[in-house]
Amino acid sequence: MAAQRTLIVGDIHGCHAELLDLVDRAALARDDRLLSVGDFVDRGPETPELLRLFRDETWADAIQGNHERKHVTSFAGTVKPARSQLISRQQIGEQAYPAAVAWFDALPRWAELDDVLVVHGFYEPGLPVSEQREKVIVGTLGGEMYLKKTYDAPWYSLYDGEKPLVVGHHDYRRDGQPFVHRDRVFGVDTSCVHGSRLTGLLVPEFRFVSVASRGDHWRALQAQHGEIAAPPRDSERTLWSQYVAGSLGELEGLRFSVLERLRDVAGAHAELRDEAPREAEALDALFADCERRAAALAATLRTRAADVIAALRADGYDALSHADQGRRFSDQVGPRPERALLHKARLGRLDAGEVMRAQKTPEALGELERALAPS
Repeated sequence: MAAQRTLIVGDIHGCHAELLDLVDRAALARDDRLLSVGDFVDRGPETPELLRLFRDETWADAIQGNHERKHVTSFAGTVKPARSQLISRQQIGEQAYPAAVAWFDALPRWAELDDVLVVHGFYEPGLPVSEQREKVIVGTLGGEMYLKKTYDAPWYSLYDGEKPLVVGHHDYRRDGQPFVHRDRVFGVDTSCVHGSRLTGLLVPEFRFVSVASRGDHWRALQAQHGEIAAPPRDSERTLWSQYVAGSLGELEGLRFSVLERLRDVAGAHAELRDEAPREAEALDALFADCERRAAALAATLRTRAADVIAALRADGYDALSHADQGRRFSDQVGPRPERALLHKARLGRLDAGEVMRAQKTPEALGELERALAPS
C-alpha cells in the first residue's frame, strides 16, 4: 500500500478552479491529503467555495494566514477592513459571515507533519514553533518589521528548525517558480491570483506541482466590484500626503519598496489619485520607466553571465561541482559592483524584479546602467 501523501498548497486567494486543476495534476489518491498554508481567502472569485472545502471536507485542512487573520481583526473592530475583506464578506454573505470569521479565528497557526513544518509567514530562529510570536508565523506586517529590525539577515537564511519549513505569504521569486533556500525553506506562493501560477509541494517526496492561473483575478474582481471601496487607512493617507507635499524626498531617491507602497495606495483609492493627479501620473510614469530599464539591465547581465560561462567551458567548467562552478565564476567575474546580479543570472534567477530589489532605488538603477555602459 502506497504511503499517504500531503499536497501543501501556496496562497490560493479565492482561486478554487486552479486548486482543482492542481489536485488533478498531483493525482491525489483517496487517502492523500490537502493542506493550505493559509491565505486561501480574498482577492479571487471563489472564496466561499474554498471556505466550504477547508471547513467541511475531511481530507482538506488549512492553517491561518494573515488574510484570514485580517477578517478576524477587522470584524472585531481593531483594524479597518481592506477592500479585499469587504469583497469577500459580500461573497460569503452577511448571514454566514460571523460564523466564517469564528472559524478563521480557530484555525491552527502551524501544522507539523512527519517530514515538514508548515507556517504561513515567517520563522524566528532559536525558538520552537510553540514559542513563535503569532504575528511572525502568521505573516503580519508587524511580524515582518520585527524580524527586519531584530536580525540583519533574511529570516529564511537563519532558519534553524529540525524539519524543513514550508511557507507561503510572499512570492519570493516572482517568476512563477517556488522558492527554495538550501533545501531547508520552501516557499510555495507563486501569485496565482495575480495571473501567475498555483504551486503545491508533495510530501514526503518533496516534489513541486504547479498549474497556470486562469487570469489576473484580483484585477478583474476589483473592476467587478467598483462599488466597494475601503476608505484609506490613516497610514495610507499620511504616506500619500507626505509624497504629495514632497517631504519624502525626490522620487528618484526613494526606495522601490516605498514607491510600490505608494503605487498600491494610489491604485486602491481613487480619491487620493483625484486629489493629486499630477503626482499620481508621475509615480506611474516612473515605475513604468524603471521596470523597462530593469528588464533591459537583466537582459544585459544574463548575456554577460552567459559569455563568462562560455569562456569557462573551455577549461572544464561543466565537469565541476555546483559549488566549484560558483567559485570559478566568481574568480572570473572579479570584484565588480554587479557581481551578485551576475551570479543570479548564472543560476537563471535574474529578472527585472530582482534587479529592482537589488538596486533598491531609481538612482541606484541609473548607477548600474552607467557601470554596464560600453566604455
